[in-house]
Amino acid sequence: YLLGRLDRKTYEITLRLSYAISPDFTIQYYGSPYVTMGKYKNFKTLADPDTKDPAAVFRAFGATELMYDAPERTYNLYDGVNPEPEISFSNPDFNFRQFRSNLVARWEYRPGSVVYLVWTHNRTSSEDITNSAFDYNMKGLFNEHANNVFLIKFSYWFSI
Repeated sequence: YLLGRLDRKTYEITLRLSYAISPDFTIQYYGSPYVTMGKYKNFKTLADPDTKDPAAVFRAFGATELMYDAPERTYNLYDGVNPEPEISFSNPDFNFRQFRSNLVARWEYRPGSVVYLVWTHNRTSSEDITNSAFDYNMKGLFNEHANNVFLIKFSYWFSI
């Protein structure tokens, strides 16, 4: 097993608005930007899972065992015998950004009969780097291609 400490920062806010123009016509909005960034460090391995000593359960890698190749963005784990790495893995650091929103207009044009107009707006992006600058992540999020969905729903009440 290969383990590491994750330093993670998350920014999130949810906004909900509801406005009744009249008893028959309402507008509702929901919007939620979400940004999370993670950086891994202090990699270690499971040394003795059966020990009663908490300090002996894990073994941290030394500077000559685990080396980071910055141009390739990979970690190389050496066993001390072979010149080639025993294991290589890409840098697990990440930035994940998402924005979801809905706008719903509801009109009850006669008792029990309703028309809904819906606009759904979504953006999602991710990177395999960590940049914790708030403005960098907001720009990255809103520069991403958006998925927009427009829906119309009719319901009609038949009284028998």
